[in-house]
Amino acid sequence: MQAADTNTREVTKRTVPPFYEFVWSFVLEAVEPGNTHLIIRERYAYDWRPKLTTTIRVIFIVSFLMTRKMMLGLKSRSERT
Repeated sequence: MQAADTNTREVTKRTVPPFYEFVWSFVLEAVEPGNTHLIIRERYAYDWRPKLTTTIRVIFIVSFLMTRKMMLGLKSRSERT
């Protein structure tokens, strides 16, 4: 794993891997002319350490709530047009 210092722009190698990695992707898929589907994909990689189990579960819940709120906001904005 590599990280960049925002002040010096130096790339450093991280010796201890993070306990949690997350990728969030958004895909617009054309269904028919004038219609699309928004597909949201989340991928997780985590280390199941006993002390982190609660933290990881909280992250899942927060991610769900954030996605839900974002989707409802997109729906309301798209219905206004």
